[in-house]
Amino acid sequence: MKKVQYAIEGSRFVRLPTVLQFTGLRRTQLFEAIRRGEFPRAVKLTPGGRAIGWLEEELLVWRDARIAARDQDAKA
Repeated sequence: MKKVQYAIEGSRFVRLPTVLQFTGLRRTQLFEAIRRGEFPRAVKLTPGGRAIGWLEEELLVWRDARIAARDQDAKA
């Protein structure tokens, strides 16, 4: 039987409390940013969509884009 490895960086799901802590946003601000297309959309983890999560990789890309925007503003 083959052993499957799931510990690939950036491939895990991150739940809402961790996303709020990671971003520093409040719940309302987070969902408004999603609605405006400024933040990655959540993935439904259950068929009904009650449990949701975000891909860690997408959160890191969002963070890097925010940092790049800050640095670009500093140069202007």
